Amino acid sequence: MKNKLFYLIGVATFLCYTSTFTSCINGVDDEYLELVNNGGSGNSNKDDEAIELPDLNGDYVAGGEFELVKMTYNGEELTGKAVNIAADEQNQTATITLTGTEQDLTEMLGGLMEFKFTTLSPVPGVKEIILPNVKLYNSGTSYLFKGEVIEPTYILSYEGTIEDGKMNINLTHELVGDNPLAGTWILAPLKDTGNSPAYAPLWFECDSKVKVDLGKIQAGSFGLPVNQPIQGIISLLTGSMSSMIMNGILGQNIKVEQLVLNMLRDITAEKSGSIFATYSYSEDVTTPQWSSEMSHNILRYYYGEEEGKFFVEANADFLANAIGGLIPSIATSAPITRAGDPEQTKAIGRELVAMLIPLLRDGIPCEYTFDNVQNGELAINIEGECLRKLLLKVLELANDEYAKTFVEEFINSSLGDFAGNIKLLLQNAPAGLTYYEGTSPENYSGECGPAKLGLKFVRP
Repeated sequence: MKNKLFYLIGVATFLCYTSTFTSCINGVDDEYLELVNNGGSGNSNKDDEAIELPDLNGDYVAGGEFELVKMTYNGEELTGKAVNIAADEQNQTATITLTGTEQDLTEMLGGLMEFKFTTLSPVPGVKEIILPNVKLYNSGTSYLFKGEVIEPTYILSYEGTIEDGKMNINLTHELVGDNPLAGTWILAPLKDTGNSPAYAPLWFECDSKVKVDLGKIQAGSFGLPVNQPIQGIISLLTGSMSSMIMNGILGQNIKVEQLVLNMLRDITAEKSGSIFATYSYSEDVTTPQWSSEMSHNILRYYYGEEEGKFFVEANADFLANAIGGLIPSIATSAPITRAGDPEQTKAIGRELVAMLIPLLRDGIPCEYTFDNVQNGELAINIEGECLRKLLLKVLELANDEYAKTFVEEFINSSLGDFAGNIKLLLQNAPAGLTYYEGTSPENYSGECGPAKLGLKFVRP
């Protein structure tokens, strides 16, 4: 820019100054100045009226008639998004709209119920971004555009090309303002004593006095009866009894907390809004092998309006693959005949899907708190009321008479000696997540507090 100031000296260079100044305002580099001076045409000697202009108007999506060949977000490819172009008659300016795309996961549910949602725009937390009066620069058969958007919560720079109905676009995004989560966070160290919500790095908190009966958990030659509030149950299963349980399930004498530490080392929240992790790819859960080669666009975050709240948005392709790996083919796995009403099961499933869609579309609501307790200075958890209601709906589906056969078949084949305990947990946990106190349905009262599940971290 200092070099360009020399053009301001003298009346003789006034026209060159005007052109340069205009290009800076529109966020266009020097490589486009000739196009600007020629009225947007790559060849000023041709009669513009004799040239048939290409149709630029349409929705540019992956594999579409107007194809979005590649979108990058801070240097890495971002999928599941779309760009709409509405150009003027001369292809000199356009309104550009950045949006998400519709995702259809119905087939993954065996077609039993519709499961569709539309992703957000390329900017986390924003439904769509409208860019009016964007100047288009014609270079032969290509059209170029470039600019910047400054909002109270973010800055977005964009640069794209259109040629023969195909678009490539590069986006650079950065969160502005207070960003308390930015930086790298190491998973909090293991705390070996006690069973409490402060147990690190994994923690669970739920304010309910209603006891949940798990029956007897076998510890060698004797059985240990477990009948505690839901928080105590989770503390036992992830604390003092977890190594015994993991040995029965995985064949490895390892605590759940240590297992978490061996799977995840740290997370990094970038100022760009991206999240990536250092994780273990080792098949041996006792011997981690660390990698940070994770796409920075799989998980992204943005802050909510309330202090201490944020949302984690997962990439649509990543979600589809994850859900596809977790959900079996119900249509083919379920027995042809079974007790119960399949329509009732579908109704519960539709209610569950209705609860999941906002989480997949808008991001998972989370909470964060800072403290200086021994086991970590940052605690992150899924928003407690959201998780509680989601768990209750999952438990309702698992206890549905028609679905129960399938669920129990899976439990019997996967959890060995602890299958009976898990069945009792599924059966009895709803009361512990619904009421505050009482010993039976006849005297249950009050309402269970939020069910907070999360991780604790420390600064490097």
